Amino acid sequence: MNIVIFSVGLLGASIGAGLKKSGFAGKIFGISGKKNLDDAISIDAIDKGFSYEEFFENKDSVLSDCDILFLCSPIIEIKKTIEKLSKLKLKNSMIITDVGSTKKEIFEAAVKFLPENVKFIAGHPMAGSEKSGANSADPFLFQNSIWVLHSKNPQDTQNFGLFLEKYLGCKTKNIDPETHDKIAAVISHVPHLIAVGLVNAAEKVNKEVKGTLDLAAGGFKSMTRIASSPYFMWSDIYKTNKKANLEFLDLFVKEIEQLKKSLSNEEIMLKEQFDTAAKTRAELSGNQKGFVNDLHRIIVIAEDKPGFLAKILTILADKNMNVNDIELLKVREGDAGSFMLAFATKNSAEKAVELIKSAGFTARLN
Repeated sequence: MNIVIFSVGLLGASIGAGLKKSGFAGKIFGISGKKNLDDAISIDAIDKGFSYEEFFENKDSVLSDCDILFLCSPIIEIKKTIEKLSKLKLKNSMIITDVGSTKKEIFEAAVKFLPENVKFIAGHPMAGSEKSGANSADPFLFQNSIWVLHSKNPQDTQNFGLFLEKYLGCKTKNIDPETHDKIAAVISHVPHLIAVGLVNAAEKVNKEVKGTLDLAAGGFKSMTRIASSPYFMWSDIYKTNKKANLEFLDLFVKEIEQLKKSLSNEEIMLKEQFDTAAKTRAELSGNQKGFVNDLHRIIVIAEDKPGFLAKILTILADKNMNVNDIELLKVREGDAGSFMLAFATKNSAEKAVELIKSAGFTARLN
């Protein structure tokens, strides 16, 4: 089997590196700029690279034996590439897939332009990094993450999903493009806008009340971490998912207005809103990496001393226990903080608490 990765940046190179790391025996070709190609070859993510110009000029040599083509460009570029591909001779039953963060416009472009002899499977791996470029690739980036897929043929979707799960360690889920984009607006796109708005509003106060942001910690930093992402990483997302984002923003604005009203006049209503939010938040699986099955979590109280986390993980590793997820929940300089550790089974979580407590540390089931 031959695979071509169009645009070998962070995601494209991580796909190639992940395939090779897990024993994929076929050839992997990369299409990208020179630096990304050199970096991808140096980390063994691809076998051979071509520039974008070479790809379209010598299309027959690259695509004639291609079984799977991953389109890993920004969303608008993916749409343009799909249109260009429609003018080329493509191998029968060749799979073309993408990694775009929105799906409706990409899927519509594929239906409109691609010939019937190829299989287009829309894809969105819900994993990433604040870094970019092939030199930041991670062969384990997709492990335990959700990879959303959809095509006109459910069997094609299922078969390709099995391939991804086998070689990249992800969990696949079939979601139609419009539903995907509505969900993405709620759990990703609008929260990012809210973080941007919160930081910008706080900066306006900071100009009037000097030193306001010097005291920012805890909740404010947690809520606004994602506001650090550069606009170029989000511009295509907002251009191609405007309707769903505006609809959810309208709903959020109404919720803020109700909170404002409750804060002014109705303390009982405000309490109900807090209680509803707390209940809903508690029902979330609590992991941000997309684990399909619920994990079992423990809380470990951490002293602000060097080597604390290493000691805890060594205690567990010595008993051959696998930590599926880890998160720093809170920390105060010079004081205690807390880590969340997650395990695949309840028995593992209970055993971890026993081991950590027997070593003299404080831990409890979450």
